[in-house]
Amino acid sequence: MKKLIVLISLLVMAVTAYSQQLRPGSVTITPKMGINASSYFGDDNEGCEYKAGFTIGAEGEYYVKNWLGISAGLMYSQQGCSASEYGFSEAKICTEYLNVPVLCNFHLGKCFSLKAGLQPGVNLSAKAKLGDVSADLSRSGVDAKTFDIAMPIGMSFAFNNLVIDARYALGLTTAFKGKNDYGDLNNADLYNSVFSLTLGYRFNLK
Repeated sequence: MKKLIVLISLLVMAVTAYSQQLRPGSVTITPKMGINASSYFGDDNEGCEYKAGFTIGAEGEYYVKNWLGISAGLMYSQQGCSASEYGFSEAKICTEYLNVPVLCNFHLGKCFSLKAGLQPGVNLSAKAKLGDVSADLSRSGVDAKTFDIAMPIGMSFAFNNLVIDARYALGLTTAFKGKNDYGDLNNADLYNSVFSLTLGYRFNLK
């Protein structure tokens, strides 16, 4: 009986602590890191295949209601694509972005959330790689656009303070600019397409 009372008390304390995280006015910050699978979407994406990348950063969230939160983050993201379809097994376009996801988070129950929003981003670099050799994409006359806007949608699962987040971000603005002897990318129908899976740890600030 004594053990049962202790167990019930611990469960009540855990539920109370969890519910405090979700009360209106709460503020959290979640450092996170994970992996990307990125490529390009659009009519001109022939030969583009998904490549793996890395992402790291943090997101803060303000709880408007128990079931609704507004979050904003700053995420470093490796993106681009591979081009192995044409026999170049090690050919890749490697881009780096600093993204700012701004999301509405719909908390369904204590652990599960759905999210959607907008994500402006700034391109940090764009390179073409073949094996161990790489060069700035701009040397070919084309380059990634400096600014990108994407629409992320996703879901997350929280267990205590650990948060697993899966989302997909589709670019709303074309990804490239410039032209060379091989084509004009100013009007190319190519948009960033990125799946990401991250693991984070949530800190309660308020």
